[in-house]
Amino acid sequence: MYLWLPAFLWHTIILYGGDFKVMKIWTIKESGMYFITYAAKAMKYPVYLPIIQKLILLHLTS
Repeated sequence: MYLWLPAFLWHTIILYGGDFKVMKIWTIKESGMYFITYAAKAMKYPVYLPIIQKLILLHLTS
């Protein structure tokens, strides 16, 4: 069962010491506020993104 929560999503590319992509999500669930950050080198970012998305969904829907 999916519970759709209001969330804010922010993507950026950081260029210090290498190319990094960063995704930040923040949302409110019940009585807590959650901040989740996923950062990886630009070449590896799409490789691990599906895994990160599944982990986020599992955490926020449990």
